[in-house]
Amino acid sequence: MSTKMTKSIGSVTAATLLSRILGYLRDMVVASRFGNGAAADTFYLAFRIPNLLRDLLGEGSLSSGFIPVFTECLVKKGQKEAAALYSACLGLLLLVLSGVTLLGMTFAPVIVRLIAWGWWDKPEQMAQAVKLTRIMFPFIAFISLSALAMGVLNSMQVFFVPAVAPMMVSIFEIGAVFLLVPLMHGSIEGLAWGVLLGGLFQFVWQVPTLVKNGFLHKVVLSITPEIRKIGLLIVPVAFGSGVRQINVLVDQVCASFLADGSIMALYYANRLYQLPLALFGLSIATVALPNMSQAVAEKNMDGLKNTLSLSLRMMILAMVPSTVGLIVLGQPLIRILFQHGQFTAYGTNLTNLALAFFSLGLVFFAGARIVASAFYAMQDTKTPVKVAIMAMILNALLNIILMRYLQVGGLALATTLASAVNMIVLTYLLRRRLGPLGARRIWQSSEKVILASLVMGLVCFWLRHWVLLGLAGGMLAFIIMMHALKMEEFKYLKNIILKKQVSEL
Repeated sequence: MSTKMTKSIGSVTAATLLSRILGYLRDMVVASRFGNGAAADTFYLAFRIPNLLRDLLGEGSLSSGFIPVFTECLVKKGQKEAAALYSACLGLLLLVLSGVTLLGMTFAPVIVRLIAWGWWDKPEQMAQAVKLTRIMFPFIAFISLSALAMGVLNSMQVFFVPAVAPMMVSIFEIGAVFLLVPLMHGSIEGLAWGVLLGGLFQFVWQVPTLVKNGFLHKVVLSITPEIRKIGLLIVPVAFGSGVRQINVLVDQVCASFLADGSIMALYYANRLYQLPLALFGLSIATVALPNMSQAVAEKNMDGLKNTLSLSLRMMILAMVPSTVGLIVLGQPLIRILFQHGQFTAYGTNLTNLALAFFSLGLVFFAGARIVASAFYAMQDTKTPVKVAIMAMILNALLNIILMRYLQVGGLALATTLASAVNMIVLTYLLRRRLGPLGARRIWQSSEKVILASLVMGLVCFWLRHWVLLGLAGGMLAFIIMMHALKMEEFKYLKNIILKKQVSEL
């Protein structure tokens, strides 16, 4: 891993940590104000609807389809042509998003009825969900514009600014709870308006950096060969993102038939396991995609495989101890973070059940994202989609089976098992295409990580009644074990944290 790439991961990790800390503060504020009852369930279901399109039109498909072509244009044609490509993409995106937003707000009642089957006999809750959906639906437009900006900046090796941008949503949601909600007589609609404003400023935050780097000077509506190429790449990725979001929809539908608070439990459990996933797994994937795309553009396939191998090893180094830590300390963490005001011990137990099973999938969630990025870098977006469809079908079947025995925990376990299959199949197909991917080296590293994580888990369990001490003690034990086992990836972890220069392995 080059010094530049290592520093980039450090920048993304630091920015993501700031964003996530603020996100948890937001969740604590929202949980304290609205608890784990019907109002919270209604808000999170309505918020899920624009998020269904977030990957479809925004962060997932745009990044995966746009970055490889934009990077190729930047490497081969220069910054001026790349700026023209961004202007053309921006014009077309604005046109598409305007239509999608208008349709979504118009057909909100139909959409809500489709994803909340269990609420058909609750007309007041359905009506509120429709109203909240209409307020928040333009959020997808702002987030998509932000995602395109992020793709440009990441391709220019600018990572910190776009990684910080999601903080805007948290800032405006917190502000909404204290300002808009009281002005609206305690209605959760105030929180929905906060979400909308946060999405807008997530894009606005990146505008000065775009202009500074020579972009966003004009908006044009032009269909160039590069635009058509991006479109051809985005369509399969968007379809694959839709498949993933169908999984989320299936979870929502199933949860609506379970006890009150189940939708809320899925949301908060998702928020907790997403912290290590975003800090390390997705941060590594974010930096790996433009670097692997550059390697492909330069026809350096060994460089692509080296980046992939080290990305997977670094991911495992972070995800395995995170899994152990969340399983051991999940319940006290949830109690400290969310069990305030209207959020009761019942909500804590329900959330912890989902979190335990979600945590088992951390390696697979992050690993599938990294391996899929290798296909995207080679401008193959169809293969990950085909595998995702298979995983979606498996997830739906497992949901129906496991929810009967494990309730909301069954929904989380189904997602984990389907993600494991997704990663395994993607890795197998990639190896068939590229040859050996350094599996022996990855496995040797993984064995040491597992051993160090088990020791860390014992320390966490011993100190579980003192959560912060348990976290600190577990981290210290893990660091000592990594040093004792002489793990070569340890120096990269230190470099990510300290941003020191190191040579490649």
